[in-house]
Amino acid sequence: MEQHEFLLACENGDLEVVNRLLQGGTVDVNKASNYNVTPLYTACQKGHFEIVKLLSSDKRVDVNKPDKIDVTPFWIACRSGHVEIVKYLMRDERINVNQPNNFGSTPFWIACNCGDIEIVKLLNSNEGVDTNKSNNYGSTPFSIACQQGHQNGQKEKSQLMIGMWLTSS
Repeated sequence: MEQHEFLLACENGDLEVVNRLLQGGTVDVNKASNYNVTPLYTACQKGHFEIVKLLSSDKRVDVNKPDKIDVTPFWIACRSGHVEIVKYLMRDERINVNQPNNFGSTPFWIACNCGDIEIVKLLNSNEGVDTNKSNNYGSTPFSIACQQGHQNGQKEKSQLMIGMWLTSS
């Protein structure tokens, strides 16, 4: 019962309950839900920054534990557009900033796919991030940024990202 309460508290952003259950030491901090997502993954997806900080500071937490299609908490934070969480996790040396999902899409690739310029810039500023890695289908971050901007009528975003690549080369 406590395990379910812990997962719900992480999903709903209930810091007090998460803290209490962590202190009790009876919950499995890495136990995945029926959807194979961990409490940290859920907090990253939902944007619960304080819970992300609390969980990632617990050395029992596997910060890179993926879901069924190899999406990690860091990847989902990039996908979900949670800049503060991405910044925070990038400072954690345990985080694999280039870990792709089953389709070979890295966190940088997904940020480009979503057109999230702030996260793209943040990731691009980190020397450890591979900004050129293509996914399993040969799509590069650059190509997906151009494609998505064109398809979604976001010409300005595409132009900003193209300019970023040109100046960082």
